[in-house]
Amino acid sequence: MLKFGIGTSQYIKNYGLLKKSINKRNLKNLIEKKSRYINLIDTAPSYGDSEGVIGKYSDKNFRIVTKFNKIKTKNKNKKFNELEKEFTRSLKKLQKKKIYAVLFHDIDDINLLKDDEIKKKFKKLIKKKTLKVGFSSYDINGIEKYLKIFKFDIIQIPINPFNIDKKRILFLKKIKRKYKIEIHARSLFLQGLGLLEISKIPKKFRLLKKKIIKIDKLIHKYKISRYNFFLSFIKSLKIIDYAIVGMSNEKDFNSLKNSRLTKIKDEDIYNFKINNKKLIDPRFWSL
Repeated sequence: MLKFGIGTSQYIKNYGLLKKSINKRNLKNLIEKKSRYINLIDTAPSYGDSEGVIGKYSDKNFRIVTKFNKIKTKNKNKKFNELEKEFTRSLKKLQKKKIYAVLFHDIDDINLLKDDEIKKKFKKLIKKKTLKVGFSSYDINGIEKYLKIFKFDIIQIPINPFNIDKKRILFLKKIKRKYKIEIHARSLFLQGLGLLEISKIPKKFRLLKKKIIKIDKLIHKYKISRYNFFLSFIKSLKIIDYAIVGMSNEKDFNSLKNSRLTKIKDEDIYNFKINNKKLIDPRFWSL
């Protein structure tokens, strides 16, 4: 059954292309409004002081997912010590001895676990402090090589109508079955671009605009809003355990809580893929 998590990347001031953000008061209110199907919160040390706010206001039933900061030291012998120190700092801010999951924020750091001695230390660390461990990745096709390095429980990847085709879904189904992992989907609305009014979509996203116009024609068939189409799209894939939804206020929370999801037919799922990475990967937007 698909469940939802609250994404807190918007706690970074002027986050993303649309410069959306959430203040401390609104984040506190979101944390206190947890529901049956919205019971996870996704954060990271790099998301401002979101860990501190979550630690102060979340209850013990809230599933918390945070990240390992990118390792900065070049000294191989000090890399694990840095990772452990930063994770301990996150737990202190979160005011938790143990959390639901911790993810590698930078997948290159996973290579650290190729060393048997470090892998042994890492297993000991996560056994004490987290239920699950995983990684966040931008590239769906490149994730299996990391799953072979360590027995991960979760992968977090961007999934939306613009970056998915049948081949990728079949691949994700295969690795989900083979490695018995949870899949957490983020960037459902492509940092909010997918929900913009047609007239407000920036000129450089002309192809994206055409795809959204196509979606707008389709939603009349299903009698749902564009917002509900994006969520229904994720649910209809039948492989996502958690959909991470960025929020700025209680209105966003209530929109998710009251969303009306429907089954999207297969022939309507794979019609929006965009192959140009510069349009669907936010890392390229500022270049």
